[in-house]
Amino acid sequence: MNFSQISRRINIAIHKFYKYDRQLLELEVSEWAIAHRIAVYLERLYCGWHIDCEYNRVGTMNRTKHDNAGNPTRPDITIHHRTKTEIRDNLLIIEIKIWDSTVDFKKLKEFTSAPTDNRKFQYQYGLALSFMPKPNLNWFQKGRPITPSV
Repeated sequence: MNFSQISRRINIAIHKFYKYDRQLLELEVSEWAIAHRIAVYLERLYCGWHIDCEYNRVGTMNRTKHDNAGNPTRPDITIHHRTKTEIRDNLLIIEIKIWDSTVDFKKLKEFTSAPTDNRKFQYQYGLALSFMPKPNLNWFQKGRPITPSV
């Protein structure tokens, strides 16, 4: 799946979220509730992939994902094939914030970089998604921010 296809599907999911669930932003609910609704829309768009919220496993091992520093982490949304650690099976990691923020950029840079001793997996793409004051999408690939072509 290429970046254009991924980006288009993410935009469809965001559009559906605004159409059906905008009230969650107005109620200032937890980002977990927002991540769940986005994941519901993504499931319909990514047949053959698992869409998980707060997924905390690596491959078939019953252990939590860790960053390069060894800190446990749970991505807000993961589009992947469960139990697989190869890059072809880890399509996208999404970090969600209600308000525009750069706090997750380091995590996305790291998780789209080549595997290390502490982190045995790599995602093809990363997305920092915020909703307010307006939707903002910051994409990452190979450990660097990327700018989608229009």
